[in-house]
Amino acid sequence: LTSTVGASVPALTSMATALVAVLVPTALILTKLDKPPVISSPVFSLSTLDERGAPNMNLLTYASPVGIRPYRLWAISLYRDTRSHANFAARRTGVLQQLTIAHAPLTYTLGGTSAADAGIDKRAACAEMGFDWGEWPMGDEAAGGRARERHD
Repeated sequence: LTSTVGASVPALTSMATALVAVLVPTALILTKLDKPPVISSPVFSLSTLDERGAPNMNLLTYASPVGIRPYRLWAISLYRDTRSHANFAARRTGVLQQLTIAHAPLTYTLGGTSAADAGIDKRAACAEMGFDWGEWPMGDEAAGGRARERHD
């Protein structure tokens, strides 16, 4: 590709990079961080069902709405080789729920463990912390539970 003045796209990109480096010398320097930066973005959980109808939940931070009509569509990112990915790939359905600060204690259980690993029971772990997974009477059209705080 060439521009109207005859310079190639890579040459223009290189010139733009050089201009930024001159005008703002620190703009192109990567800053080393001791720990990840604190971010403020929504955190979601995707509830899915396996082939037997057993529910699973995960922690999901990469989710963006991409359509409203005729259906609400979301682009989501799932780790491969996880129960959530396998369930979603097999059934092509799940329930996406936005979590709140009240769900913060579930971070490790939903995001730091995998139901694919032996001995991991996310539902029981959530219940121990006061978050029972409610049943949804939607059959195969939706996932089997949602994390809700128990109010005893």
